[in-house]
Amino acid sequence: MGVLPINMNKGLFILKRRLLATCLAILFLALTPTIQMKADTKTQVEFTNKAPINSPMFENTAGVYITLSFSGTDAVCGAQVTGLTGTTVSATVFLEQKVNGVYEIIKVWNGLSSTNNLFIFDGRYQVTKGYTYRLTIYANVYRNGTVEAVSNYVENTLN
Repeated sequence: MGVLPINMNKGLFILKRRLLATCLAILFLALTPTIQMKADTKTQVEFTNKAPINSPMFENTAGVYITLSFSGTDAVCGAQVTGLTGTTVSATVFLEQKVNGVYEIIKVWNGLSSTNNLFIFDGRYQVTKGYTYRLTIYANVYRNGTVEAVSNYVENTLN
C-alpha cells in the first residue's frame, strides 16, 4: 500500500480514534464496578423532553429518558431509568461534542447506581457555544440475577 494523501491520513486517524473511543467506552462499561450511592430525596429533575426508548421492548425496564439543555454555557444534563419493581440500576453517562462532524467524548460520569428501581442523574458541564452536543446513557438494569442493557441519547446545539 502506498502513501495516502494527507486528507486520507487525517480521515483514517479520526475514524480510528473514534473506533478506539467507542471500544474503550464499551470495555469501561463492562469493567466498571458498581458503586452504591444513597438517593438524594431533595433532588428534583424535570424531564420535559422525554425521548423514547431506543429498543422496542424490555423485560425489566419501564423507561429510559434523557434531556440536554443549556444554561448560559453550562450543559444541563439529565437522565432517568425506571426499572420494574425489584430492580436496581447502574449507569454511565457520556457528554460528547461534535467537532468537524465527529463526536468526541468531553465528560464521563461513571460508577452511578441506584439502590431501587428508579435511577435519576443530573449533572452540569461547561461547554463552548457554536457546537452540537450529545448526551448518552448506558445503563444496566438488574433483577433476579439477570442484567438488561439499555441506552438512550439526545443531541442539542448551543448557539
